[in-house]
Amino acid sequence: MPPCGDDQQQTAADLVGELSAWRRDHPDFVVGANEAGMSLGGDVRAADGAVWRRDSLAPNTGGYPRVAPLLAVEVAGRDDSVALLRDKAHWYLRHGVSGPAR
Repeated sequence: MPPCGDDQQQTAADLVGELSAWRRDHPDFVVGANEAGMSLGGDVRAADGAVWRRDSLAPNTGGYPRVAPLLAVEVAGRDDSVALLRDKAHWYLRHGVSGPAR
């Protein structure tokens, strides 16, 4: 995968900043950033940002969380196709990340 361009990296930084600011008022949650890795269903995926309930996570071990986050965010890169982004979204939904509220 090529490195992200300036627009993508700045957007990812803004995302994490907003999630972190929100989390300060919601201490029952954990924010993952910088390619927040997770191991779900035998697959590993790294979101640009993710949010978990603190009580759903085991104590930190240095490994990947094995619980789906409540929110997983991917920042689209310049070369990311709509099909690729849909595939990523479907992966998250299949592995327990909640869908949009209806």
